[in-house]
Amino acid sequence: MLPTFNALCLCTCNSGRSIMAEAILTRPAGDRFNACAAGSAPADAPMSDVMAKLQALGHDFSRLRSRSGHLFAGPATPRQAKTHTNGHSS
Repeated sequence: MLPTFNALCLCTCNSGRSIMAEAILTRPAGDRFNACAAGSAPADAPMSDVMAKLQALGHDFSRLRSRSGHLFAGPATPRQAKTHTNGHSS
């Protein structure tokens, strides 16, 4: 049996790149990854063009949302690999 990896994709606004990373890691990996995305200053919602592209590519985006990285901090948080994206568009 292969291990399951926890992956946290971090980005400033958690509305584009990290949302795409969460969707991409989750789809083909099935039970191999528990992927989540978060941001240091999360937007109110993911970017609509990102969600439209994910839908067009057949990704399940029903559970994707912008959320704070603080949700994944603290002693009760599972051990996870972290990926960081940088840059900010306004």
